Amino acid sequence: MEKQYTFMILLLALLTGRSQAQQFTKITDDNNPIVAEAPTPGYTGASWIDINNDGWLELFVNQNFLYLNNGDGTFTSLTNSGITGVSNGINNGHTWGDYDNDGFVDVYLANDQSALYRNNGDNTFSAVTTGDIATAVDGWSAAWADYTGDGYLDLVVTHPCGFIGPCHPNWLFNSNGDGTFTEVTTSDVTDDLAAYTVSSWSDYDGDGDQDLFIGSGEVGFLSKDHIYINQLIPTGTASLVREENGVLFGDFRDGQNWNWIDYDNDGDLDGFVTNYFNTKPNDFYRNDGNGTFVQLTDSDLGGAGMVSDNSAWLTNLWGDFDNDGDLDAFVVSDGGLDRYYVNNGDGTFDSVSDAMTIPGPTRGASAGDYDNDGDLDLYVNSSGQSTKGLYQNDGNSNHWINLSLKGTASNASAIGTKVRIRAMIDGNPVWQMREVSAQSSFCGSNSLRVHFGLGDATTVDSLLIEWPSGLTELCTGLSSDQFYDYEEGDCIVVSNYPLPDPVVLRSFPNPVNNGDSITIEWGETVISADATLRLYNQQGQLLQTYAARDLRQSERQLHLPIKALAAGSYTLKLDSNGQIFHSQLIVME
Repeated sequence: MEKQYTFMILLLALLTGRSQAQQFTKITDDNNPIVAEAPTPGYTGASWIDINNDGWLELFVNQNFLYLNNGDGTFTSLTNSGITGVSNGINNGHTWGDYDNDGFVDVYLANDQSALYRNNGDNTFSAVTTGDIATAVDGWSAAWADYTGDGYLDLVVTHPCGFIGPCHPNWLFNSNGDGTFTEVTTSDVTDDLAAYTVSSWSDYDGDGDQDLFIGSGEVGFLSKDHIYINQLIPTGTASLVREENGVLFGDFRDGQNWNWIDYDNDGDLDGFVTNYFNTKPNDFYRNDGNGTFVQLTDSDLGGAGMVSDNSAWLTNLWGDFDNDGDLDAFVVSDGGLDRYYVNNGDGTFDSVSDAMTIPGPTRGASAGDYDNDGDLDLYVNSSGQSTKGLYQNDGNSNHWINLSLKGTASNASAIGTKVRIRAMIDGNPVWQMREVSAQSSFCGSNSLRVHFGLGDATTVDSLLIEWPSGLTELCTGLSSDQFYDYEEGDCIVVSNYPLPDPVVLRSFPNPVNNGDSITIEWGETVISADATLRLYNQQGQLLQTYAARDLRQSERQLHLPIKALAAGSYTLKLDSNGQIFHSQLIVME
């Protein structure tokens, strides 16, 4: 019989009234090769990834451990996958992405004999041994992203000078679009020697191109992280320029793993970075949406110790583990006291570290729904047999959706895509956002599938997919508790779609079918005596006017039937107190 033990995680979201118990069960069955096989030495990563497109996530753990998901809760160790290339006994980082856009994810392994392995589509891989990508690289981490904007994935590989040697600058490889790469030798990324650690890409500033973040990694002292701003959108030419001044850019740390996530559901990406130096806590930066960032204090975050506790922090990974509609965090320490932070939905977190303490150092970790039951499970990597672990999320009654994306004009893995959904949770409209990343953990990544918790919502009225190609699509009418596959071009192309704002005017469902009703709502704006709401067609013709009396009686919501409107785009304008708020409404046949 399978042996298990359970960690109880108390979600004490008292301010929002969402208090419930959640369970993660550590799988201990020795017949499971993930449990039985030897732990991995060194500072290594892990990733959940679907290598064969069967809808089930495999687990890859550095040292070439690839575990095939059998679809019934069990795994088979793929001992002849073809992924090799370790001479010193230690793989460090890896990154998964479909570099040749053939529909199967490939992997680049970073070690003293780093190599790219092409997915053959039959659960085996072949090393790429020709071209610039086969350059002898002694790497620590690697990450895919299309920073040049041509629809093909490019690659950065970092080298931690002074930690593994001999010292060498980073490597940057640009895709040629035909399965080959050109090494970039002149760049801020490749010009200097430093203790570069984990690399990750993100369009953190929302300008439409991928920027690069590499931890400083100076073991024993603090220095600035290596942050490079992509000049593709402002200049038309992809180049990565280091920024060293100001909040976020100029702060000193022993930086490790950057993640960009929308923790407060306000529609922009906030930054969290782990720090290994044991007298410097982790750092958390709130994006204020106007090009500025605020470094958050422990008081700002509810006093859970998220940015005040010191340890040898490595991994931070994010997911809505309790499916309540906001992102929680799991933070791993090489000192053996991992932390699980529950998002309370009001900008604060509760720490339930006692429930998730693992007795010994842990390093990499990855989140993904390996059993396809709608919640995110965890794998935690360690150099100790008793401290590594596969943790199954036992779930709760909250709803969810899970999306698999495939780019066409964009890279096939959809890396860099931003996904936004809107659903009514606890009676309130809630927008959430995720960005697909190939390096969202320490030397590894979470699943590339996009998971959202929905709380009590049974439908998603709006799904926005912002592809790296620049195409934005709107999909509607999604049911909860489902897996969805979307290919670029499947949904309605939209532009200037209204995103979350405290005072923005909204309507839902959106799009709406002709003959159905919509609900129009607005924020905390006081409706003045002369307030009016007007409906215009695409040609700017006024179709309907609603007076202040109608608006004041509606308690910030107005329910309207949609009759005799042709399919197309319409604009709602609310004029109140000298301000005008706009919202786009799409009517279907």
